[in-house]
Amino acid sequence: MGFITFMAGMMEAGLVANSQWYAHLTIAQALSTIQPYFILRAVGGGIVVVSAFLFAINIVSTFLSKHLVHPKTVENYGEEGKV
Repeated sequence: MGFITFMAGMMEAGLVANSQWYAHLTIAQALSTIQPYFILRAVGGGIVVVSAFLFAINIVSTFLSKHLVHPKTVENYGEEGKV
């Protein structure tokens, strides 16, 4: 979701800036009109960063958990996991 938001903001900002540069407007004039797209890009980038941190926390939590095997499995098959 974050990557799509980020790329949509980048694409739209690029298209708007290109059309304004084609119309011979200066960079300063073009920057004022593409500011909302940069905000959309920042929001998308923030979502990407937050999701990467959540992913890392999930991986670390998985490896640090005590029960790597569900307790019911141990009850049904014994501690060695043999059938």
